[in-house]
Amino acid sequence: MNILFLSAHLPSPHARQAGQKISYYLCQFLAQRHSVQLLALCPDSELERCGADYVQTFTSRTVISVTAASRLLGIVRAPFLPLGVAVRKQTRFRHALASAVRRKPFDVVIFDHMAMWQYAGHVPSTAIRTGIAHDVLSQLWARKANNDVALAARLESWRLRNWERAVIRDLDLICALSTKDSQLIAELGGDLPRCVLQPWFSRASGSDTPAASRKEPALIFTGAFDRDENVDAAKFAVAEILPQVTRAVPQFAFYLAGASSETLPRQVRRHAAVRVAGFVPDLRSFLLHMQIALLPLRLGAGIKTKVLECMAAGLPVITTPVGAEGIPGRDGVHFLIGRTAEELAGHAILLLRNRSLRNRIGESAKEFIRTNYDFESSAREFERMLMQCVSQRQSGKMRMNAPATKSESDIGASRAR
Repeated sequence: MNILFLSAHLPSPHARQAGQKISYYLCQFLAQRHSVQLLALCPDSELERCGADYVQTFTSRTVISVTAASRLLGIVRAPFLPLGVAVRKQTRFRHALASAVRRKPFDVVIFDHMAMWQYAGHVPSTAIRTGIAHDVLSQLWARKANNDVALAARLESWRLRNWERAVIRDLDLICALSTKDSQLIAELGGDLPRCVLQPWFSRASGSDTPAASRKEPALIFTGAFDRDENVDAAKFAVAEILPQVTRAVPQFAFYLAGASSETLPRQVRRHAAVRVAGFVPDLRSFLLHMQIALLPLRLGAGIKTKVLECMAAGLPVITTPVGAEGIPGRDGVHFLIGRTAEELAGHAILLLRNRSLRNRIGESAKEFIRTNYDFESSAREFERMLMQCVSQRQSGKMRMNAPATKSESDIGASRAR
């Protein structure tokens, strides 16, 4: 197959965001048997960090640089689009896409990230237009609205929901990263074929480090701190969870590992229990020296690969319903779920005091990951479904959705009325 991969970021194995790593390893898998061309939006800072990591995977690469000014221009030019979509409305990118589909017929065009689905209407319907949802944007903003009394968050959530219902009509296949998100997308309407691609995430070898050599007592939160959901979780932990833990277990450390940790609020970085580890190049090995993962996520959407990574490292994970969503594990067996600061602190105190319980939940988590998550098998099924759709399209057995006749702004305007 000839595949065009449209990405909102630069796919890279050394990226600081989980989504970029998932995209890279998916493209690497597909490139083993197919021609994969890349067309990506990329801030200059991202290109500098990733270097040439991504080059060998793709038969050709076109990277469109984006700046704060170009993102703002996208909003100005498309005032009826949701903000998260409008900032990725780039004229240069659209022209590059038009040029690519003129030069070469593609069997499959993959739109990596829901905001990139806005370009599906610019691709000939002879290609299988495949949308990948790392998360569902309307759910992400609905959670922001629930935690923010500002009218803007509620309005954005409503606009995204309407936009998603409209843009989904330009796709032929949708791929989510969990069954939960696949069901959410089904609620948007339409009868499009859907599949689930299990996310790639780093896994520590069970024999790398024995449990006895883990730091004691040490809790960890991992995540890029240029993302609102991770900053919120760190602030929530420091302000409401750690004080309760300290009263019961005075001596412990709470490690914060992730990029952009220097931007964390001072009250977080200077808390007596906090140890700011910053960006950890080898997170897999770092996790093997931790004892408990405290991941009190309240915002964000989609499956949380940080939870999967900690479970794979044999850490007992304390998290929220938001943190555990999309992961079909059992509360009390594979992780501990708390809905309030009191419940989360209680779980942390229990695990800090009970080594056998820590080991039991950690081992159950590791075995759960081993038996339920296999990226290559999942990617193989995704590839099989793409090839089946291409075959059906070529034989005339799969319907051809006509490209959108309205612009993105027109769609937003009609839905806003």
